[in-house]
Formats: sequence, structure tokens, C-alpha cells
Amino acid sequence: MGKTESKIESGDIPEKWMFTAKLRRKFEGDKFDRFSPGMKSVNGNTIVRTREDSDTVDGARWCRGFVSGKHVFEIAFPCNMRGKQASVGVGYKLAAIYVKKASVSVGTGSNSWGIELPSRQAQHDSQTTKKYPQKRKQKIPDRFYMYLDLDSRCLSFGTDREYFGTAFTDIGDLETPLYPMVTCSVQGATITMVYRGKGKEMPVPLRQKR
Repeated sequence: MGKTESKIESGDIPEKWMFTAKLRRKFEGDKFDRFSPGMKSVNGNTIVRTREDSDTVDGARWCRGFVSGKHVFEIAFPCNMRGKQASVGVGYKLAAIYVKKASVSVGTGSNSWGIELPSRQAQHDSQTTKKYPQKRKQKIPDRFYMYLDLDSRCLSFGTDREYFGTAFTDIGDLETPLYPMVTCSVQGATITMVYRGKGKEMPVPLRQKR
């Protein structure tokens, strides 16, 4: 997210760790490493959907799962490439990223939690839990952040200028790793995800008076 809290204009109040994520060198190579047949890796962090069939949803999963800690991911998923089926979220390793001739979004099964971006539906276990973001007609823009807090078992999203609040609580089981996931159905859809690091709680304000 942005470097200072002053950029936030509306929405719930974000946690300080969302601004202070730090990337350890050993995780600089984190990337997508599992793809459905209709997805192609461009450079590890960027994937493109190559399939022409818009009735099938393709997906990709991150290389590393998480069981604890607070983690920040920056995602670029242009709105004009989302079509009717596009989602982002987290799931267990066994969560489906592709089923032939079927609609598969992150959150449509019991093994994942995700946001259906075009419809703004927060989904888990094939049920819509709420509209997200909750403001009327508000949508998640082309570039945004995903905040995975496994210390509190929460998933939320935001941008440099706005925090959308908590999308899910009580995610995961504290023992099984959760993996970031994305799905889409538009040919040529290009999605980039970058791990920005582990968030750290700060005991003092981000900026101190001098």
C-alpha cells in the first residue's frame, strides 16, 4: 500500500502493518507456479489467458502457501479484461483452479475464499457472504492490494488511496497452508501478482514530529 496513512480517503481504518510490509531476499523469487491449461506464464509474476473459450474459467495458484503472519500482495488485473468471470483470493492446495466447461471462481468451493470482481461478490463454499466493496457501485480498480492476515485469519483488499475493509474472517484452519489464487475467462486477460512482503506491527506512529 502507500507509504503513509494520509493517502487514505475513505473506508475502514487500515492496520499499520499494511504500510510496513518488508520483503526478505529469500522470497524475492515468489511467483505463480501452478496453471490451468488455458493459462500461460509470461515472467512468473505475470500470466496471460490464451484459451478462446469464454465458457471455461482458467486459474493460477501462487508458489507458496501461508499458515501464519501478515502478508501483502500487489495485483494488477485490468477491469476491461475481467469479463463476467474473474476472481482473486486464497485457497488450499487442493482448491480447483480449472474445471472443463464449468464456472470456477475462487470461493466457489469450501476450500477457497475469494472476490468475484465483476459482481463484487465475496464468496466461500459456493455462497455469497456479502457485496465487496460494500459501498454502492464501488469496484476494485485495475491495480490493488490483497492483505492476508493469518494471525487474525482475515482477508482484505485496498489501494494506495483507499482501504475496502475486511472481506473475510475466520479463513483457514491454522494448520493447512493457504495459497493466493486468481481466475479469469477472457482471452488475453493479463494478470500480475507481486509479493510485497510480510507486514510488521509498528509500536509507534509511522511518522513522528521532529
